[in-house]
Amino acid sequence: MLLQLEVPDRFRGRVFAAELALVTLVTSVSGYWTGYELDRVGRSPRTLSFVLGALFCLPGVLLADDPRAVAGIGERRPARGT
Repeated sequence: MLLQLEVPDRFRGRVFAAELALVTLVTSVSGYWTGYELDRVGRSPRTLSFVLGALFCLPGVLLADDPRAVAGIGERRPARGT
């Protein structure tokens, strides 16, 4: 939702296409890495679940410390064209 508010209309499709491509890339790399660690390295599923959970929480923790990342959340913006 925040991305929709920040991106100009003429770039919105391109930005969401890039976002979807990055999400797909990260998901596939995560799946590959998990399979590799389970099959080749011999890590336990519990250890991998903890590591992946920590990695997925890391961006939120880092952004929570940055006041610029949360600035403007909850503010109502006027509709475009008015």
